[in-house]
Amino acid sequence: MTSYSYSIHQEALREFLGARLRTRESLVHLFDQIAANPAMKGDAVERDQELREHQVIFWRDWEVTFWVDHPVREIKIVRLCRIQRI
Repeated sequence: MTSYSYSIHQEALREFLGARLRTRESLVHLFDQIAANPAMKGDAVERDQELREHQVIFWRDWEVTFWVDHPVREIKIVRLCRIQRI
């Protein structure tokens, strides 16, 4: 399967830009892995108001939520948030 492209929603981008450089590099690597395998299943599944299935991946101290827009071959990264450890 050919890689898809990906886009990052505005709020997720703000979180991304606030991360340290090495973390951003690692997140880009994760985004590339998802784009290379758009059938990747997350650790959890959520649905939005349009009932689209969103995959949720818990990676290191981050929660990455995305859905796959197959007609345009694009991964939509809709939420990126740091997981607060207690």
